[in-house]
Amino acid sequence: MPDFENLSHDHRLESNAEQIKDILNDPDASFWLKAALEAALKRDVLDAAKDAAILFALLDQRSKIQEAILLNLLAQRPPVHE
Repeated sequence: MPDFENLSHDHRLESNAEQIKDILNDPDASFWLKAALEAALKRDVLDAAKDAAILFALLDQRSKIQEAILLNLLAQRPPVHE
C-alpha cells in the first residue's frame, strides 16, 4: 500500500482507484470481496465506509470468539501419546 501521507489529494485518489482496480482484476480475490467492493462503489462513500467498519467490527469479534472456543476445545483434549 502506498504511503498516503506523502501524496497530494489527487494522487491519493488515483492510488486508491488503482488499488481498487487491482483487487477487481485479481483472480485470487474472492468473488464476495469483488461483489462487495463493486456494490460499495455505487453508494455514498461515507455510508459505505461506515457500513464496512460495522461489518469489520462484527466479523472481527466473531472470529475472535470462534478462535477462543477452538483454543478452549484444544486445551481440553487429552494429550496424544505416541
